Amino acid sequence: DFLNFARPKKPNRRACQIDEVIVKNIHFLEHQITENGYVIRTFFDDEIPVVMADKDMLYQAFLNLLINGMQAMPRGGAIDVTIETGDGFLWIYIEDEGEGVSASVMEKIWDPFFTTKEKGTGLGLGIVRNIIESHDGMIRIDNRSEKGARVSIKIPLSQETR
Repeated sequence: DFLNFARPKKPNRRACQIDEVIVKNIHFLEHQITENGYVIRTFFDDEIPVVMADKDMLYQAFLNLLINGMQAMPRGGAIDVTIETGDGFLWIYIEDEGEGVSASVMEKIWDPFFTTKEKGTGLGLGIVRNIIESHDGMIRIDNRSEKGARVSIKIPLSQETR
C-alpha cells in the first residue's frame, strides 16, 4: 500500500467499460456479500460510453470503495452503485447504509496513514484518490441525508492518452 501511495503509476489507458469493471468487483466479492448479509444493487444508464482508462487501476479503486462500504455496515445492508453520464462526464456513485462519516473523521479522511480501523494502513482512500485523479477525475465523500455515506466520482468522457 505504501509503495502504491508513494509512487502512483500512470494509467495504461485502453478502451474501458466502467460497468464491466464494477460487475467484476461484485463477482469477486460475491462470497463476502452472501456470507455477511450485504446486497449490492446496480443502477446503470442504458448506454454507458467507453472511456480510455486503466481497467486494473479502476478495479482496485472500486474494490477498495466497495469493501469500505461493507465495513461501514458490520451487520449487513445495501450498497447502491449508480453510473450515469452528463455534462461530458461519467458519474459513479457508491452509497452505503452505514452510520455515515463523523465530522472529525471527514476532516482527516484523505490524510495518509489515517484510519479508523484496527487493521489497516490508512492508505486505501489515498490510493483510490490517486487512481481517480490519474484518470483526470475527481472524487468526494459526503454523508447522505437519510443515512450512510456517498462516494461521488466523475471521470471525463474524453481523455487524452498519456
